[in-house]
Amino acid sequence: MSSTDTDEYSDQSSNPALLPSHNDKEEPLRVKRYLSQRLFGILSPIFKIIFTPSAQRTYVKALASIILIISVLLSSFIAYVSFYRRYIPKRVHVEPIYFHYSKDALPQGHVYLPGHLLATDQAYDVSVQLYVPTSDINFNLGNFMVHLDLLLHNGSLLTTSSRPAILRYQSNPQRILRVLAKVVPLIIGWMDESQSINVPLIKGFVERKVMEEHNGSIE
Repeated sequence: MSSTDTDEYSDQSSNPALLPSHNDKEEPLRVKRYLSQRLFGILSPIFKIIFTPSAQRTYVKALASIILIISVLLSSFIAYVSFYRRYIPKRVHVEPIYFHYSKDALPQGHVYLPGHLLATDQAYDVSVQLYVPTSDINFNLGNFMVHLDLLLHNGSLLTTSSRPAILRYQSNPQRILRVLAKVVPLIIGWMDESQSINVPLIKGFVERKVMEEHNGSIE
């Protein structure tokens, strides 16, 4: 190695601008330390206020108050639902009717009504909804009667009612057009050829006695 090269190497090594400085490495650490100290200085008074004994007692009281309020609201809701279900009668009771068919008697069905179902001194309307096939026999039958007997569990008659009913009239061309319009749903089974007939039987019936078991006989 020549003396010139040695001098150039010595000059580069002695130049502080070409060597990494320890201050450059420590600068990010100083910034982080400074920011941490500033943040701690800002939050320190807040932490002192939050974690003081008086503040902790306030937190405990607030938590206890919240739990108490939630418990009262939940208890009130449960009490209301229990009272409503026990003492407020339902607006509508729907029971299925299964008719018995025989050659020597009219179709007849019985409906059992438990004692808790009907409320005392409460007016009730009784109606029957029939699903009748739109067949030629039913159309030719014309008017038919629906009869209701409301009985106690021992067989005593409370009230009785009879009302006429009839299928809505449809001429043969109208029936054919209706079937053609619904041919696809009828084939798939989504629809059927029947009419729904609502027959009101009793209006404003009030049970004055203590609630007992009832039976409804419909024919």
